[in-house]
Order: sequence, then C-alpha cells, then structure tokens
Amino acid sequence: MTKRLAHPLTLLSALLYVAAFPPHDLAFLGWFALVPWLVHLAGIDGPTQGRRAAFQGLWLGILVTLGGFFWVAYVIKEFGGLPWPAAVLGLLLFSLIGQPQWWMLGPIVRRTLRRALLQERRHAVYSLLWLALAYTALDWMVPKLFRDTLGHHMVGHENLRMNARWAGAYGLTFLAAFVNLALAYFVLLLRERKEPSAWPAVSRSAPVLATAGALIAGFWIYGSTTRHWVEKQVESSESVSLAVIQANIGDLEKFAARKGVRKARQQVMDTFIRMSDEALSTMSPRPVAIVWPETAFPSSFRKPRIADELQLDQTVENFVKTRQIPMLFGGYDEDSGFPRKDYNAFFFLGRNAGPDDLQVYHKTRLLLFGEELPFSDVFPTLRQWFPQVANFGRGRGPEPFSLPTQPVIRAAPAICYEVLFADDMARAKRNGSQMILNITNDSWFGPYAEPQLHLALSTFRSIENGISMLRATNTGISAVVDPAGRILQRTDIGVPVILPARVPLTTLPSSPVERWGDFFPRIASAVALLGALSAYARKRGWTRGA
Repeated sequence: MTKRLAHPLTLLSALLYVAAFPPHDLAFLGWFALVPWLVHLAGIDGPTQGRRAAFQGLWLGILVTLGGFFWVAYVIKEFGGLPWPAAVLGLLLFSLIGQPQWWMLGPIVRRTLRRALLQERRHAVYSLLWLALAYTALDWMVPKLFRDTLGHHMVGHENLRMNARWAGAYGLTFLAAFVNLALAYFVLLLRERKEPSAWPAVSRSAPVLATAGALIAGFWIYGSTTRHWVEKQVESSESVSLAVIQANIGDLEKFAARKGVRKARQQVMDTFIRMSDEALSTMSPRPVAIVWPETAFPSSFRKPRIADELQLDQTVENFVKTRQIPMLFGGYDEDSGFPRKDYNAFFFLGRNAGPDDLQVYHKTRLLLFGEELPFSDVFPTLRQWFPQVANFGRGRGPEPFSLPTQPVIRAAPAICYEVLFADDMARAKRNGSQMILNITNDSWFGPYAEPQLHLALSTFRSIENGISMLRATNTGISAVVDPAGRILQRTDIGVPVILPARVPLTTLPSSPVERWGDFFPRIASAVALLGALSAYARKRGWTRGA
C-alpha cells in the first residue's frame, strides 16, 4: 500500500516546481525541480514498476495542482456558489486531472532513464533529447486549465524568455526538461558508482551535461541579442495613451448586478463613470479611449429587456457622446436566435455612439464549469443540477478592433484566459493586430496566486508576436507589457485605481510563432513519434535476427 503513496522525492519535486512559478518567483528552482522525482522513478524496480511510476506521476500532478492551483476551490465557491466543503472536494477531484502529463510520462521516463544509464555516452544524449521532446509534446497535448508549462517559469529571465519569440513557451519547456533530465542522469551515475571517486560519473555524463550547457548558452545568446534589439525598437517607437479603469468591484457585487439588483447595477455604473471622468481630467495627454474590464457593464449592451437596462445603455452612450471619448468595455451580449444565446462580450463604442460606431467581440474560449457546462447539450438535465453554471455561446475567434487614431490602430481583443492560447493570438497578429487588449475579471480567483500567474503567462503572447499588451482587470493586476516581456506599468491588487497606460506600438518583423502558431510542440511531437517508431523497428529487427 505504501508503494502507492507519494514518495518523499516526489513531494520534494512538487514543492520545488510550485516555488519556481509566480507568485513565489524562485525561477532558478525550475532547472532542477523535477530531478528528485526523476531519480526516484529510475530507481523503481519489480514486476509492477510501470504502474508504480505512473502512480508517482499522478502524485506529482496532484501535489503541484494543490500547491499551485489551490485557488480553484475559491473559484468553485464564488463562481459556482457552493459551500466550502464542496469547493474543497472539487479541488481534490480537479487535482486528479489538473496536471495529467506526469502520470502518462512516468513509465516512459523510468524506462528511458534506465536505458540511458546502460548506453554509450553519445546514445545517452540522444535518448535524453528524445525524452525532453516527448515531455514537451505531451505537455502540450494534454488539456490543462491555464495552458501552463514548465517553460513558463523563465518569465523572470530577461534573456531566456526572449526565446519564446522563435519557439514559444514550449521551446523553453524543452530546454528546462532536458536540463532536468541531464542533472538527474548525473545524479544517478553518482549514486550507482562502485568506487569512492566521482570522476567516472563525471566522465560518463560529460556529453550530456555539455549538451545541456550548449543549449543554455545558445538560448542565452539568442535571447540576449534579441532582447537588446527589441528594447531599442520599443524605445524608438510611438505609443498610444489609454485610460484603464480598475474600479475594484468584486465578484459578489458584480454578481448581484448581473442578477438585476437595481442599486448594485447603479453603483457599478456610478463608480466606472466617476473614475472615467477623473481619468479624462487628470491624464495628459488625453487618452484615445477608456478601457473598462471584463463584465464591467452589468447587463446586455443595447439589448435592454427592462427600463433599468435601457437606462444603463443611455448612461454609457451619453458619456461617450458628451466627452467625445471612445470606450472599450466588457459586458454581455445576446442573439435573437432560438434558443437564445448569451455571450461574454467585449464592446468598442466610438465617440459618436451611433449604430455604426459599435464593434463587438464574443469570447471564444469558455471557462469550463463557469461559462459552459460540458455535455449539457446532450444531457439537458445537467443544467437543472447545476443552474449556477452559465451557458454562454462561443464567438468566432480573434477579430481585431480598429481604434480611431491617426493612423488607425488595430487591436486584438482577448477576454480573460483567452490570452493564454498562443495560436489564437498569433492568428490575431496575422490579421493585422498591433497590440493585444486583454480584459479579465480575476476577482473570481481570489486575491493571491492566480492574478500573478495569469499575468506572467500572458506576457509570453507579447514576446511571441512582437506587440505590446494592455491588460485591464476589475480588481488587479492591470498592466502594460512590452514585446520584450517587460511589465512597464502595473497596478496593485484590491484597490480602485486609474492606470494611465502608455502602450508602445512596435513594428517588428514577423516571428516564427506569429507565422506558424505554436509550431515547436508540433515538431516535438513528430520527432518524438518518429524516434519511438524507429526504436521499435530496431527492436523488432534485433528480435528476428536473434
């Protein structure tokens, strides 16, 4: 029974892994966080070694999820309206599937590491390179809530993170995975030596460690060169001024507003209008537009069903007309089809507020169990069991807004965690986007851990596509991120604040990620599959020859 529990080395790897990411930001731990787990896997023996390796991978995923995504319980309680015991149970169930790549990889890692220990030095390099590619491929393939990956821990490395421009975050995952494997290989050789001297282990591991060092050096040189070049481009580029209104209106108050509580709705609107007026009177130069965060408008815009909703529409329209200021804001939209569909929407209302001055974007990537209920179309009874879960419709994907500047600026709208999908943002850039406009409501996730992680993961979209990002949130963290991944401006969490955002408009050449999307893990998948097929073919040929 104890063989099915988490081994102390697995627990140690989970602690190191979680600490390497925001909000802890001990990024250096990411280079060896998985080493204890890898060493333990390679030492598993016996007739059930594959199953035990998978169990240790499952435990690693559970522990990382509980340590890094504990705020999921807060989401279940606040978004789902469930009591704390049910929310904690939901977190425990989520931890079983939150990081599925490790239990899938466990047996493969064990077998490949043990084989590498028996191989010649050159072949050991090939085996570990293959395993790093397989890790990268599987980490990309499996569904995960936040699309997080090992390479994201390098968000604080100014030079290394710039490699995301050509390889994306998963290119960094490959680098970190190989370094972890190389260090684990060295530790295993030290542990298995039969003499006091460590020299044989150093000698045998030299090609593997040298390959890891060469990869780090190559990534560092490219990243350093590219970073300095990009920063110069940013410094010499023009910028656009926008006013971000972080009203610090939390989830409960906004929920009441969405349900039609008149006073709550009015308080939401009064707060945003007052802070927007303050921004116009204090900012210099005058902003080209005002930005409100996700679901800031507490109703369906221009689709009123009662007099109160019509009054909300008129409040926004009158503000835009009288101040002659365009406005970007999150809210709700609906269609007139049957059955009627609601949408989590992002609106851009031009300064004349006429019928032709409105651009609307509908969220495409919906949050499971928050904005959509899986299989509810097939089993409608599920909606009766979980009435608190919304049933939003899906949008058509990235459709840039045209901001009324001279010349016109094209901006890619992204709602909440949509900004974490590299392929979508690359498509938006190919469609002519010059900046990313990300609005989100992180208040559902609590005040700690998720806001920091969400911002960190988002910054990679600016690096990959060579464009800046403006992030507007209800309760923080609102920020401006440049194409070098630098956070030029940011707000604190849990405070009402006006962010006078100055967003650089760079004109960098297109990057590989922009042209081909998240291509690196696709190549890693193909190479890993070919390597596995080649090894299997050689094994079959050797069997026949015998």
